[in-house]
Amino acid sequence: MIWLTWRQHRGQFLLVFAILAVVTAVMVPIGLRLRRAFAESGLADCTAALSPSVLNGSGPADPAAIECARLAEEFNFLYGMQGVIGLVLPVLVPLAFGVVIGTQLVGDDADHGTHRLVWTQGVTRNRWLATKFGLVAAVAAVFAAAVSALEHWYSMPIVRSGAGRILLTDVLGATPVAYALFAVALGLFTGAMWRKVPPAVAATLFGFMVVRLAVRSARPHFIAPLERRLKVFWDPAEIEFGSPYWLRLNGDWDLGQGMYDEAGRLVNDTGMRTCPSPLPADTTFVEQGCDGNPAFPKVDYNIMLYHPDSRFWTFQLIEIAIFLGLTVLLAILTVRRVSRLT
Repeated sequence: MIWLTWRQHRGQFLLVFAILAVVTAVMVPIGLRLRRAFAESGLADCTAALSPSVLNGSGPADPAAIECARLAEEFNFLYGMQGVIGLVLPVLVPLAFGVVIGTQLVGDDADHGTHRLVWTQGVTRNRWLATKFGLVAAVAAVFAAAVSALEHWYSMPIVRSGAGRILLTDVLGATPVAYALFAVALGLFTGAMWRKVPPAVAATLFGFMVVRLAVRSARPHFIAPLERRLKVFWDPAEIEFGSPYWLRLNGDWDLGQGMYDEAGRLVNDTGMRTCPSPLPADTTFVEQGCDGNPAFPKVDYNIMLYHPDSRFWTFQLIEIAIFLGLTVLLAILTVRRVSRLT
């Protein structure tokens, strides 16, 4: 059965392998360029020298750390778009296995009636289905893991310049493997349902994107976010995390910001108010409400909602469990469907 599955779908396998080769050919040169720019800009040295208290926001930042934050901002401005290109490409890999191969496993045989011939050769329906799905799922998992490893190498400058691993949950860690298994199971199920490849391809493409986007939208709510309270007035002679110079190199996932009054009531949920104290004589901070102008609501402190980068593997495990659960469900539904094929 393994040999037969390969012979039947070797064209689709080769097409997916070609897609993987293209992904690699695009990512490697960009990754090398990013890593070279990261080192030459001085970011590699300065981020390695930052103390844990600076990165997690528990201690003051010195001028060297502020300079590191400036370099990171400059690096992201110059190379951020190149980084995004490489982060988008690996999303195609799980989808390719589901659309190109998964939909063919049952859909092609059911469309041409060749499944009946296989079943007359002493091969049961369940063995036929398990071999097809098992082979493709194993190959998809291996290649998704390889792409994840490539992405880990590629994204190092992006992560260390402030993006953080938790923002890249889609392409790092083990989630690409779970996505690939789900895509194959979805293609298998749609092929069994429609018994023709074209509608199965359309249904798999649509279903995969809908589920991925739905889970991505729900991801911030997997766990209750933490709160970071920041003061409004800061001393310009000090460089600390309550000031506008608060570092963004810790990799935390910021979910929102708000201004609160003394009673704890939300004044504004569109940002934070940060004011130097004392105000400069030629201040332009009147527009921000820093001078106590009654035209502006009084703000006593700011709150930032965030998920720390340390929650990366927690988010990974939650999302893996969701997609593996959907994979098992689709496999069960496919077995039930195949049992009714004639």
